[in-house]
Amino acid sequence: MKDFMDDKDIIKLYFDRNEAAIKETDLKYRPYCFRISNNILRDYQSAEECVNDTYLETWRTIPPQNPNVFKLFLAKITRNLSLDSYRKTHAQKRGGGQMPLILDELGEVVSGNYDLEEEVIYRDLLRILNDFVNNLSDEDKTIFLQRYFYAMPLKEIASNSNYKYNNLVTRLHRLRKKLREILESEGLL
Repeated sequence: MKDFMDDKDIIKLYFDRNEAAIKETDLKYRPYCFRISNNILRDYQSAEECVNDTYLETWRTIPPQNPNVFKLFLAKITRNLSLDSYRKTHAQKRGGGQMPLILDELGEVVSGNYDLEEEVIYRDLLRILNDFVNNLSDEDKTIFLQRYFYAMPLKEIASNSNYKYNNLVTRLHRLRKKLREILESEGLL
C-alpha cells in the first residue's frame, strides 16, 4: 500500500503555493475524484477532464479557503464541476448514465416550479437538507448520499449495503417522501 501525504501537509503546500500540492492531491485522490465524476458523466474522457479541473479549482480556492475535511472538499468541487459538464453536454437532450434517473427521482421532491437561485429559498433548502441528512440513521445517510451526492447506480449501492435492489428502491422512495413532507411543512413545496 502506498504512503500518501497527510491532508494537512497537502493543504499547507497549497497555502505555500507549491505546485507539489497538485501532484500530491492527484496521487492520493485521483481514483476517488474520478469515480465521483464518472458516476455522473459516464464518460471516461469527460470525467478525466473534470478531475483535472478539480485540481485547478482547488489551486484557485486554497487559499483563502482552508478545508476541514480535504477529501469532502475535493468531492464537492468534483461533483459540482461534473454536474456543470453534464448540464452543458445534455442541455438539449436526456442522456444515459445516472443523472437523468437521479434528477427524476429528486424531481418528485423538488420541482422546477421554484427558483432555487433565490438566496433565501436556497439557504432554507440547504439547512433543511443538512438537517434531514444529519438526522438519518447511518445506513440511510450512507445510501442517500451515495445516490444523491455521489450519483452511484442503484445496483452498486445495493451490493454495498444490507438492502436488496427492490428494497433499496423502496427505501430511497420513502426517504424522498419523508424529505418532501419536511419541505412541505417548511413551506418550500
